[in-house]
Amino acid sequence: MPSVQDMACYAAPIIDPYSKHILGVIALSTEWQKHNSLGLLAAERCASIIQSALLESQRQRLYIRAFFVPQVIFNGKALTITPRQTEILAILALYPQGLSMDNLHQALYGERKVSMGTLKAEMSQLRDLLGGMLGSRPYRLLAHVEADFLQTEQSLDAGYIDSA
Repeated sequence: MPSVQDMACYAAPIIDPYSKHILGVIALSTEWQKHNSLGLLAAERCASIIQSALLESQRQRLYIRAFFVPQVIFNGKALTITPRQTEILAILALYPQGLSMDNLHQALYGERKVSMGTLKAEMSQLRDLLGGMLGSRPYRLLAHVEADFLQTEQSLDAGYIDSA
């Protein structure tokens, strides 16, 4: 086919930000005489824009209200969780880089004699509720997190004492 031989094609995959599966491909074609090194950059940029939009549309959101009556809202839905589970989420919100099991246990229970199995059971229940948005090794929240206590901390750090 002479018409295909005189073509240049640039392609870039569109990758799901969570599953890492290829969802599709951006393919740009032109005549060979109009071939340009920017063609590949254009295809890659288009794929990147689509992946960013997918990430934003699929972003999981977690809101923790710790002041007054504690409440946790995940993707707009109030979760029914125990005060201890709320405390775990609050601790993890304070450590976005995550905590080891030992450090989380220490932050949660201090010197009290509570088995690691108890914490593991709590984490398992939270993982079920959060649909996989709870990472392990280290334990961390994978969703976008907002919390009233984090907002207060930011206000205080910025010098806005009245709004804190």
